[in-house]
Amino acid sequence: MENPFLCADFEIRWSDLAADQIIPAMETAIARARVAVAAIAARDDGTLTFANTVCALEAATEEL
Repeated sequence: MENPFLCADFEIRWSDLAADQIIPAMETAIARARVAVAAIAARDDGTLTFANTVCALEAATEEL
C-alpha cells in the first residue's frame, strides 16, 4: 500500500495515517519533485512555454 500521506484523494483516510509515515512520505515527495524540476530545467530554451514550465512546475511540486 502506498504511503497515505502521498495519496492525492480528496477524502483523507484519517485511520490510515501514522506519524512514522510522515518523513518517508516527505522524502519521496521531495525526490519526485526534484526529478520533475530537473526535467523542466533541462528543456531547451527555445521550447519553453507557460504550460511546459510554470504549469509543469506547479504539477511537479503538488505533492509537497
